[in-house]
Amino acid sequence: MAAAGSCTAAEGSPASSDATNQSKEKLKRRRVKREGPPQLQFLIATDPSQFKDEDAKRSVRSQAMIHWRHEEDKKKRKGSRKDLTESAPAPPERESIPTRTKREVSTQSRTESPVRGGAQRRTLRAQPSSLISDSDVSPLTNAGSSTWQLTASGTAGYFPRYQNKIRAVAEREVTGYEASERHEERQLRSLVVGLASFYNVGGTQDPFDVLPQFRNPRLDALYLSRNCMRAFASDATMKKWLPLMLSHPHIILSATVLASTWLDMGSKVSGDSTTTAMVKTETIGMIKERFANRDTQFDDATLIVILHLFAGEMWTCNEQALRVHERGVAAFISRRGGLSAFVHNRALAEVALACCYHCDIFCEAEVLQAFRENLPSDSAPVSAEAALPESPLYCPRNAFLTIIDDARCSMPTLDILSDMRDLTNIFVAHNTKLNQVHDIDAVDIERLSPPDEASEATIHAIRARLAQSPSAYTQGISVSGDWVYEACRIAATIYTGAIATGVPFSVAADPDHVNLLEPSTSHWNSDEQLTKPHLSEVLYETLKRADTSNLWKNMSGVLYWVSAVGAAAARIPCTMDMAQQDRFAPGAYSDSDAVLRKQDDVDFD
Repeated sequence: MAAAGSCTAAEGSPASSDATNQSKEKLKRRRVKREGPPQLQFLIATDPSQFKDEDAKRSVRSQAMIHWRHEEDKKKRKGSRKDLTESAPAPPERESIPTRTKREVSTQSRTESPVRGGAQRRTLRAQPSSLISDSDVSPLTNAGSSTWQLTASGTAGYFPRYQNKIRAVAEREVTGYEASERHEERQLRSLVVGLASFYNVGGTQDPFDVLPQFRNPRLDALYLSRNCMRAFASDATMKKWLPLMLSHPHIILSATVLASTWLDMGSKVSGDSTTTAMVKTETIGMIKERFANRDTQFDDATLIVILHLFAGEMWTCNEQALRVHERGVAAFISRRGGLSAFVHNRALAEVALACCYHCDIFCEAEVLQAFRENLPSDSAPVSAEAALPESPLYCPRNAFLTIIDDARCSMPTLDILSDMRDLTNIFVAHNTKLNQVHDIDAVDIERLSPPDEASEATIHAIRARLAQSPSAYTQGISVSGDWVYEACRIAATIYTGAIATGVPFSVAADPDHVNLLEPSTSHWNSDEQLTKPHLSEVLYETLKRADTSNLWKNMSGVLYWVSAVGAAAARIPCTMDMAQQDRFAPGAYSDSDAVLRKQDDVDFD
């Protein structure tokens, strides 16, 4: 008995000690005060009865208490802010832009759902379907109020974490873009967090309620905004363009023109889909509304809305309409005092130039006078370690230092790109001496003075090396299946042919005019009776094989060069109008033209 008793006591002693330790640990955990909003916690069990045990109940009670304390703190902060704002004067009235409220939701979706739209829409909530009046909008979500009138520097303050992240990665990579759900949600979250922070959205209110809505109830602004973020928002874009987008709801809504036309392109829609036509109609209405108001006729937001519409029109390839838009942008900038007037809003001037230059590239047109002025330089000396979007068009250092370390850049690819960089330098040096700008539709380029003998010899050597470059379609060689190399090789063929023979890219891509790579392109034409494809078509098929979902990362500058060459080469003037209807006659900007000519004599050309 004694032995048994002592055994029992011995067994009980460790158990008692363990219980004491566990009690101390629990008390220690309770002393930790949890701040901030409650985080999601998951209860995992192998049997339903386990959800009723003490640990599970304790966890639920703890989460409920954290949530209650957080909501009480928010009410106190909100009350103090209300006391401060009650004495403030009422803001001036502005026309209201519809926003979403919880009372007014529907399940309207995009008219033409793209291939990925069905899966994506399952992640979205219901959308608004009706226009709401000022009286129906909460003061926190009234996108038409004067609180929307923020400056770029003011809105930038809502994204300190984003700014810090950009600075942290700027030296390591050219772009952080990737076409993925994760990227899309991260960028959209940055937009919504900024808006929600400004409007102090919290509690049971949905932060997506701060997004402005179209007046047309058939348009799904959230769906289009998500696709806009997915297709066009890199980290650098968010840093430069997002503060501008938040300055007015018109800018957020008009930006979805790009997303809608992008979806049309992915769905192989020729011209404008129903959704795109409706978005463009709303955007045109915004422009007319802003031109009718003297306070907004020539402000930055008006120019941004015009640029969004301009960029959205590029998919239709209606050259006449594109030139109307470009001349309208040129007149606007001239009225503001030229590009130099945008020194304090450089991002806007850069986007305006990019839109107009891209239009000139794939329309093979003359640059308008308003855009021949250079922006004031703000670039600091380039360090050897900085990641730059190097390409044959841009190489500020003596050699390619960024792309050479990219896994996609093989030695044969680097050799081609180096030759194309040298070819660019020769062409620029020669044409700088001429000091002229030519429209290929109006000037006989063959009459231009040729480069000197040394330059001619260099060009001839580059053509010879390029002609000997094998195709990635050929099996059993070192470059087989290297589609980045192949895309660069085909673009270089067009590029070299245009510069060497003095013809437009669209002509240089015609295999009957310039046939540099007869042996290398034989895989496309094993039967001599078949017509060889246009090189722009070959380049397009190759790019579909090369993964462009991340813009080739540190070779994104090279992808830009390849795409720009391909876009210009694909121009076929007799078939360029893909629009279903001609919405933009030469007088499309007649309202702004009238305003301009009343105040100044502006040369549109």
